[in-house]
Amino acid sequence: MQALAQAFVDNERFLRAVVLVSSQDPEIERRGVQYVARLSARFAAALHPARPAMRHSDPHAAIRWIFGDLFAALTLRTAYGPTFFGPAHTDGQHLEHLCVLARAFLL
Repeated sequence: MQALAQAFVDNERFLRAVVLVSSQDPEIERRGVQYVARLSARFAAALHPARPAMRHSDPHAAIRWIFGDLFAALTLRTAYGPTFFGPAHTDGQHLEHLCVLARAFLL
């Protein structure tokens, strides 16, 4: 989770531009879809050892779902800024919130 969030922080300016234009440019969208698929697979692989501890009846699906939720939250924050959902939180606070969310859902 931390590596996923850090990638957004480290590449914030580039990703903001890409996210905002991707729906209007088929090539950027195609590349984005490919990148997200690779990132999702890496995320799932990183969580694979924890699957026995997951309480969800379908851990594979749960990992896909939480990746989608986390990716969406990071994308919105990157595209529209930290105040989009209300008062700004630091990147660290935002990451901690997302980690709590992921742990609560998966474990």
